Amino acid sequence: LITVNSTADSVGSDSLCTLREAIANANDDAATYGDCAAGSGPDTITFAPALANGVINLSTIGDTTWGPSALRVDSAIILDGSSAPGLTLARVVSGSEMRLFFVAATGNLTLRHLALRDGLAQGGDGAPSGLSILGGPGGGAGGGAAGLGGAIFNQGTVALEFSVLHNNEARGGNGGGIAYTTSQ
Repeated sequence: LITVNSTADSVGSDSLCTLREAIANANDDAATYGDCAAGSGPDTITFAPALANGVINLSTIGDTTWGPSALRVDSAIILDGSSAPGLTLARVVSGSEMRLFFVAATGNLTLRHLALRDGLAQGGDGAPSGLSILGGPGGGAGGGAAGLGGAIFNQGTVALEFSVLHNNEARGGNGGGIAYTTSQ
C-alpha cells in the first residue's frame, strides 16, 4: 500500500509522497523515491483523507511513447480515491498539452472514486503543401496525426469504478495541404 499525501506534481526528498512518486515506485517495484512506500507486485495507491475535494494538478510530461502523457503505468496499479472523496486528477490547462495517463501493454490500471479532468491529446500536423513526406519538393502533403486518448491512452488494461471523466479531449492535427482557422 502506497499513500499519496500531497497534491504536488513533483519528485524529490521532502517527506511528501506525490502521485508521480507513488506511480514510479509501483512501476519499479522499489522505493525509487523514498518519500513513498516501495512498490511490490500489484500495488494499491491510496490518498490521504486531507486531499478530499482537492485537485492534483499534473504539469509535467512523464512519457512520450504515444504523444505526451503526464503519467505512465506499466505494472498493475489500483488508484483508490475512496479515502479522499471528491479528489480530481487534472492537467494544468495553461501548461503542456498532454493526456493524463499512458497505460503500456504491461500495465493494468484501475481507477476508483476519482475524477480525471482536462486531459488533452493533440495530434501532430501533416507536412506542408508542396512537400513530400520526406521533405523534398513535389508530392502531396501528409495528413495530420490523430490525437489519441485525452484522459487515457491504453495498450494494456484499464478499469474505471465510480470514477468520472470530465472535459478531456483528443484532437487530430491539421491536414498537410490546408489548415483552416477562424481569425479573432
